[in-house]
Amino acid sequence: MNRVFLVFTLLVLLVFGVQARAANTDLAGHYVYVPERSASVDQAVEKTVAEVNFVLRPIARSRLNKTNQPYQNITLGVSGGKASITTDKRAPIVAPVDGKPIKWKREDGEIMDLSMQWQGKGLQETIAADDGKRVNLFELSPDGNELRMLVTVSSKRLPKPLVYTLVYQRQ
Repeated sequence: MNRVFLVFTLLVLLVFGVQARAANTDLAGHYVYVPERSASVDQAVEKTVAEVNFVLRPIARSRLNKTNQPYQNITLGVSGGKASITTDKRAPIVAPVDGKPIKWKREDGEIMDLSMQWQGKGLQETIAADDGKRVNLFELSPDGNELRMLVTVSSKRLPKPLVYTLVYQRQ
């Protein structure tokens, strides 16, 4: 009886694992930014830097504004245990979805740790530098026509994380 239970349990896990992977591949596609359905990044930055020391506030505001410009286009791909994210005209970021960090060089030459992993049906991309990290969680709307990008930027230099959501329409 224990053997039958074990086989049944393994089959259930296998079926749900296959369904989860299939649901995750639904993220694959090309998406275009919808500013009128997205949060204002400028307002989110202002809310975050409001508690920063007034001397450092302009520096914090400038840095956050520079690194948090909404992408106009996002293309997501999922294949063979890896995900790729292409934003605007940048080179694709390709990483395994096992959560293990890889070294990634940003356009400005800064090298950071980047990891990707599944969070339910969403894909979480984490970019970590010495002074903080950014987590992008990509999730589909229930009808699959919108991609929501939930962004959280945290740093020991900020009194609280910068948090906002951007919306993209599937093309």
